[in-house]
Amino acid sequence: MRLFWTLLFTLASGLAFAASPEDDYIAARDKAIAEIAAQESANAAVETIDATNTKALADLQGRLSALLGPLAVEDFPANGTINLESLSDSDVGFGMLDGLRYAKSDEGPSISTRR
Repeated sequence: MRLFWTLLFTLASGLAFAASPEDDYIAARDKAIAEIAAQESANAAVETIDATNTKALADLQGRLSALLGPLAVEDFPANGTINLESLSDSDVGFGMLDGLRYAKSDEGPSISTRR
């Protein structure tokens, strides 16, 4: 019986320390920023850095979409695009707020959400 309670307590405490979806997002974002910084330090080709940035932004957009869920505002799309423009600290679009932008068009009104 003691073994049962020990196992149960171990499993329960492991669940208590599991990372939240927000923590997973932040860890993935920070890992991508570090990877791009390492590529820049190694003088990787611009195409390689851009491909890493594009792939990471797509992954982060998916994570944010799962966190925030669909938008339910009339005349706006249900799915947004990530607000971040770049994960490279040498780019102008670096350091923007983490969130999704929902827009009718490039010039039209938009709604931004963040967690």
